[in-house]
Amino acid sequence: MLWKLTKKQKEMSRLIDAHKNVLCIGQGRTGKSLLIVVKMFRDAIKHKNTNQAIFRNTLTSAVDGIWKITIKEVIDNFFPALRMMEGFKINETTHTITFPNGSMITIKGLDNTERVQKLLSTQWMRCFIDEAQLVNYEHFGMLMTRMPQPLDVDYKVSFVFAANWCPKSHWLKTFFEDGLNPETKAPHEQDIGVITSITQDNTTINAEEYLNTLNQAGDRRSRLACAGSGFYEEIEGALWEQSDIKRIEALDLKLYKDIVLAFDPAVSNTKSSDEHGIAICAKINGKYHVLNCFEIKKDVNLIAQDVCKLYHEYGCSKLLYEENNGGNWISSLIKNHDSKVLCHGIRANKGKLQRASPIAALYKNGLVFHCRHFKQLEDQMLTYTGNNGSDSPNALDALVHGLDYLSTGLKYADPNRI
Repeated sequence: MLWKLTKKQKEMSRLIDAHKNVLCIGQGRTGKSLLIVVKMFRDAIKHKNTNQAIFRNTLTSAVDGIWKITIKEVIDNFFPALRMMEGFKINETTHTITFPNGSMITIKGLDNTERVQKLLSTQWMRCFIDEAQLVNYEHFGMLMTRMPQPLDVDYKVSFVFAANWCPKSHWLKTFFEDGLNPETKAPHEQDIGVITSITQDNTTINAEEYLNTLNQAGDRRSRLACAGSGFYEEIEGALWEQSDIKRIEALDLKLYKDIVLAFDPAVSNTKSSDEHGIAICAKINGKYHVLNCFEIKKDVNLIAQDVCKLYHEYGCSKLLYEENNGGNWISSLIKNHDSKVLCHGIRANKGKLQRASPIAALYKNGLVFHCRHFKQLEDQMLTYTGNNGSDSPNALDALVHGLDYLSTGLKYADPNRI
């Protein structure tokens, strides 16, 4: 049975017909890209000897996403008869589709400017930029210079963009929502159309499950881009960016040179207390793996039991805790639960921002890897500026203590004092 377009996809198709520059933006898995490729196939069949191009920011991404998946889905589920028609060709080398009437659709990446410029010497009916949130404005500017509207054709030259939500500083917002040239900030007075979509518009998938997965396990940027409701605020001055966070599978615990558990407890034990922060960090070959990191609100005696259990589960060499503000009680608390846990007091002589900055530098230099997704920690990293004196990111504090100890080897308090 052939696939049918959803109600939202039909709205997108009508908007593409009505405007020269169209932005289809919204949550993830809404069927934006699929509809646009279907529309390109229909117009290729309708207008003979026309040329259309599909771009992504890299050729690899364009091939893996559009060529290998979307193109196949469109042919198999919307135009299966094309494969039997004389003159219909799919060139796996040039990533070009030729239709019986002489029309062509080409898939390219924008990571080779010289190749793209040669490609644009052709007269194009439409250019589709997929995952436009990853594309620089200069590429759109280059495309505009190569696509004048011919007077002797029965089609309208157009640009179509598919994107997930991106920061308010992105050129897509400036161009499409504000109506301004992203470089000069002057009104551009271009013919534009914008349509937004949500995952629930796609009736062919389990939208609720997809969004729940993003909200529960996705990193901050993924949640805002694919499960959000609009252009979002960037945290200006945050010490970490999403690209700083790299992941790797955890190794056998016996392979690590040193494993420490950093414990940042709440300063009080009431219902209104902060969460306890716990980080388990390891060192191997000059790099650092974050094996576990979280924060939790719990009775101090119960969290002490959990800490001792984690200490032995991961084979930690010591438990780090902050001595400041009367923190010596922590070692006594831990000793009461498990005398085998070796506590190591940390005297924090610098402010939180000063302590966190060198750790952020380790991330930017590609020296720290997360062994799984840590939602609480990573949200704190991507929003921490150090400018809010009342801000107390407990998971992040624990992480900083653990990585600071492993990376500097500083001589803190007597490790034998427990």
